[in-house]
Amino acid sequence: MRIKIPLIVACMALTNIAQAAVQVTQSITAPTEDLIRNTTGYDDQTLNWSGYGTAWRDTGQAFLAPGDFKLEAFTFELIDFESQALGTAFTVNIFETDASGTALEKGILRSSQHGSLPGALEKGQFITFTLEEAVTLTEGKYYTVMLHYDEKGTSTGAGSRRLIKFAMGSVSGENPLGTGSYFWRSGIEDFEKYSIGDKVMSSYFQGTAVPEAGHLAMLMGGGLLSLATLYRPRVKEWLRRGR
Repeated sequence: MRIKIPLIVACMALTNIAQAAVQVTQSITAPTEDLIRNTTGYDDQTLNWSGYGTAWRDTGQAFLAPGDFKLEAFTFELIDFESQALGTAFTVNIFETDASGTALEKGILRSSQHGSLPGALEKGQFITFTLEEAVTLTEGKYYTVMLHYDEKGTSTGAGSRRLIKFAMGSVSGENPLGTGSYFWRSGIEDFEKYSIGDKVMSSYFQGTAVPEAGHLAMLMGGGLLSLATLYRPRVKEWLRRGR
């Protein structure tokens, strides 16, 4: 007996298959377009994203949303890496909190997306994570992007561990990512407890602004008016012919 699959179900299945994971790319230069928040020159120290032995923990960076945006990608400056990081499956978790320094486990997990690191990386370049689905940001809220290795590496020998080193630096004066926005780490093999640092990662958050409701209504009204203007002569002609 042949089973007929409803067209809408088939289309949904195809859509799910076609969806891409978080895309990871590298570049020699830092992003310069569609920046929501970014740092410049915070690269004199390193922060480990480690996933081996007794050092398996998440690492990430917080920022304050300066407006309503769709977060589409983020970039960190990669200083060094070891071999078991290559090709590794990871998860991007994005938390929302009302205030700087609020424990992430007390915030809201807004998004959890998956991807795999490339089989080859270049030291001293910028690594960009382009999200599968953009995440809506609300003005005045704090957002923290956390990177998690899906599995712990098997090697603990220097040079072959599951380890990536990102650039970071101390804040002198105004924090470019927003007041109180610093790096975060989870506990060691405890991914429900997080602690905030006192430095910022060399980071770039990209996205597009969300139009205000009034502006969106104006755009829709303008579009309808344009359509009415376009079809008015034709309507008059149809009425004339119908007499």
